[in-house]
Order: sequence, then structure tokens, then C-alpha cells
Amino acid sequence: MAQNQPPSGTEKQSLSEHVKRRAAFIRDKYELGSPAKIRKELLDVMLSDREVARFPTELFFTSQIEEGLFGICRKKSEDPRDGYQILLHSSLKDMGNKLAMFVFYLLVQVNYGDFASCQEAELFAASILDVQVDDYYRELCHLVDTVIQSDHLKHSSCTCKDGGA
Repeated sequence: MAQNQPPSGTEKQSLSEHVKRRAAFIRDKYELGSPAKIRKELLDVMLSDREVARFPTELFFTSQIEEGLFGICRKKSEDPRDGYQILLHSSLKDMGNKLAMFVFYLLVQVNYGDFASCQEAELFAASILDVQVDDYYRELCHLVDTVIQSDHLKHSSCTCKDGGA
């Protein structure tokens, strides 16, 4: 497959299946409950685990998130082996076990790069947390709307179901 070309239907199905298997592996490895309740301390451990995050990944909070986003995942350099940073809006800092909803959504970029879409991000996060994708999506959007109190953050991070990316 050419780089930066969207995956075909068959490749997309294979990617979705791999995402579900990886999430199940993570759930089993960390003996997560149903639905999973993951505090920040465990998230930090999980992000340092190469079986969870393909490359070194650090979590930070900032108010300097681009308009329309609840967070971003970015490479530290052109070489992914140098690691990634997940930057979440500072309003999410005290989310307790809800924080994992945002982290796992963005972690898909670390593990699958540009091949993963918002559908895989939702599937990955929902599967680790052991909730239905639609329920995960509704809760994520609800949290974005109620926790991030900013005029420019109204459902804009939750566009996947509406056709956005």
C-alpha cells in the first residue's frame, strides 16, 4: 500500500480486527474490570508499556490545544522511536477514570499512525474500556461539551459519526 493512501475495504477490516485484538490483549494483561476504570497512575504505567504504546508516549495537559480539539498526539521528532506526546486540554486534568477515554482515543495514532481513522480510535478506546462504541462516543462527546468550557469546543472533537475526521 502506498504511504498516506487510505486503506482499502479489506485492509480496513483487517485493521479493525487487529485493533480489537490489541485492545482485548491490553484488557487481559491489566485485568481491567467491566467497564474499565483506569486512573492516571495506571495510564502512565500503560503508556510506558511497549505492548500498549508502540513507541514511548508521555501525557501532558495544556490550554494551548488547537481550536476544535480536545487533544492531540504528536511525534517528538520525525523518527517515531523518539516517542510521542499526548497533549490534552487542561480542563481534562482532573477527570479521574474518565481520562482514559481521551488517552486511548489518541493512542491509536501512536500504534497505527496515519492508517487509523477516528473509527479505529473509537473502537480501540471502547474495546479497552469494555463499552459499546456508540456508548463510548456519546460519553466522549458529552464530556467534551460539559468539561471543556470554551466557545470553540462544541462537538468539534466528536465529528467521526457525522463524517468528519
